[in-house]
Amino acid sequence: MSNYRGAFAQLSRRRFNLAASAVAIAGLLGFAPAHAVEKSDVVIGIGQDWGGGGHAIIAQEKGYFADEGLDVELKSFSAGLVQVEALASRNLDFAIPTQAPVFSLRSAGVPILFLSSTAIWGEALSLAVRKDSNITEAGDLAGKKFGVLKGSGSELMFGKILEHYGIDSKQVETVSLKPPEQLSSIISGLIDGVVVWEPWVQQAVDKADAVRIHTGATSHFEGNKGENVVVDWTRSVLTTLEPTVKRYPQTVDAVLRAFSRAQDFLVDPANKDEAIALLSEFHGQDPEMNRKLMPMFEFTMALDERFLGGMNNTLDYLEQIGRIKRRVDVLDYTHVEPLKQARPDAVSIETNYGN
Repeated sequence: MSNYRGAFAQLSRRRFNLAASAVAIAGLLGFAPAHAVEKSDVVIGIGQDWGGGGHAIIAQEKGYFADEGLDVELKSFSAGLVQVEALASRNLDFAIPTQAPVFSLRSAGVPILFLSSTAIWGEALSLAVRKDSNITEAGDLAGKKFGVLKGSGSELMFGKILEHYGIDSKQVETVSLKPPEQLSSIISGLIDGVVVWEPWVQQAVDKADAVRIHTGATSHFEGNKGENVVVDWTRSVLTTLEPTVKRYPQTVDAVLRAFSRAQDFLVDPANKDEAIALLSEFHGQDPEMNRKLMPMFEFTMALDERFLGGMNNTLDYLEQIGRIKRRVDVLDYTHVEPLKQARPDAVSIETNYGN
């Protein structure tokens, strides 16, 4: 652990201890929280971006977790696939990946549940290419080499780009790389482009003289520049394992209540500067970079028809390319009750889980 992260962890611990003391005093005065959590020490995996980390970091630093009687440790990951593997190994209590790796593990029999959305990515997932790669049109992708993390939402998006523009995937070389490896490879010129999420795209733009040639929602190819072309349904999702829900229901409810308060904070324009400062400090990132990236994400906890449509579109593609061997109905592993209690207006679908 770096001195920075160590100091930050100590600061977070001091904040929790102060909050815990306040809760204890409140209990003596008769103002204790209405629901006691079964498990107070909670480990949550987060991404290094607004979608996968915004809610958890705000809930931590604003004291929303502590208000619920939770002592939360946030563990940062560069990819959601690594998060869900850590969750499956019981090294995390909750994780906030995107949906594609969740489907892969659920298909393999890992009992992961969706608890809520946190953000829709929209423009935050991109195909970025080196300027000297001379890629200006979709057809220029043929014969080039790209970094893509297999099993992630970026693989799905790249596949949909090739499909949409009629490019044979056999004409394009891909190598499975984690985001840090993609960044170093495009900087050194070992690959022509990356298909990855923020903040790694912005870092490729800044450090490798790259440009965004296509996002999950918009083309920047010369032939149809600015056209709305939806090739991605990525969203960050709060997840946990079924045993956690069954053993610690009040803890799950408490996490959702804290996330709901964080949602309100994140969408309030008056809090933008503070939110940028908190997320940037936590990750040791450039605040100006995060100011550019924040508008790319649509913060939402909703479990609605839009959620369901995006999930099924993703599943259709993963099934089509053979990435999942057994399809399981999303309604069978979406647990809506905790979100219904914390934020009733965010739930407009009925699911099979728990019925």
